Amino acid sequence: MRGNTGATAATSESYYAALSEIGQLLVRAVEPPALYEAIIEVLQRRLGAMLVMIGEADHAAGWFLRLAPVTVATDLQEIYPERTPLSLVNPSFWLGEPHVEPDLRHVPGLARLQAAYVRHDVVAAMAIPVMVFGEVRAGLVIRASDPAYFSARLTALLQQAAATIGLGLEAQSQRHQLQRAVQEEARQRRALRLLSEMIKVVTRSPDETVLLADSSDVACRVGGYRFAWVGLLADDAATILRLHAHAGLVGVAAPGDRMALDDPDRVGDAAVGALQEGEPVCVSTRRVRRGNGPCGAPRRRPAPCWHCRCAWTMLSWACS
Repeated sequence: MRGNTGATAATSESYYAALSEIGQLLVRAVEPPALYEAIIEVLQRRLGAMLVMIGEADHAAGWFLRLAPVTVATDLQEIYPERTPLSLVNPSFWLGEPHVEPDLRHVPGLARLQAAYVRHDVVAAMAIPVMVFGEVRAGLVIRASDPAYFSARLTALLQQAAATIGLGLEAQSQRHQLQRAVQEEARQRRALRLLSEMIKVVTRSPDETVLLADSSDVACRVGGYRFAWVGLLADDAATILRLHAHAGLVGVAAPGDRMALDDPDRVGDAAVGALQEGEPVCVSTRRVRRGNGPCGAPRRRPAPCWHCRCAWTMLSWACS
């Protein structure tokens, strides 16, 4: 969207309306990148801002990365580069100060953009830092056809807008931390309940068959796993694992199914790794295994342990 044509001044109502709308976006907890897109729309509509862009500083890679607009028309690709070297950013920007470039034609490193600037009547630009937890994490960039567009009043308003954005991003980060804490607490409660139920199973089971069957059932019912199974080594050579009990999705395995631990196709399986290492093993994969089911039997339907992204295998030691 094209906007300012020079020193055209927005009214006081436009300034306050822009700040109010940006504040409402944050109250509604709009998440990036939708938040950034909405802020750009407000600045263009309320203040006549021109070719607005919001980017994020990637200090490790040394780039200023465009976050919004997400989609850019073909004829505007040069005006909205996906990344810009951080070396081109004025040092004062990292101190939290807005920086105005009154004549982009004389900025070292922007020669490749000169043709695009002429084509879109871009002469000047302003970069407003967005502070998040005391650090410059992002920037609001606005272009203009006349440097006079960046008046002291507009600069002050954009700084307030950037500060509001920063507070919103801090609130977003805190919300995410709270969500992770709540999820972790729920996971720990479930794990403690699973442990408690497993102890009950071990205490009350009259024989091995009931113990293995009930353990699998509790893992799915209390632990929330889609599929659980217990296998025992079937020979002294410890090369065959035979399924003794399972719970969860129906039709993927049957008691007596076998897994050849020395089968090359089983390399990387959680069960094989656990037996080799003597430690719990977690395997995360998106591969879909073909051929036999979890313990070597022909599959009745695709086995969930190969479709799930994570499969856990734990060893149980027994003394005779």
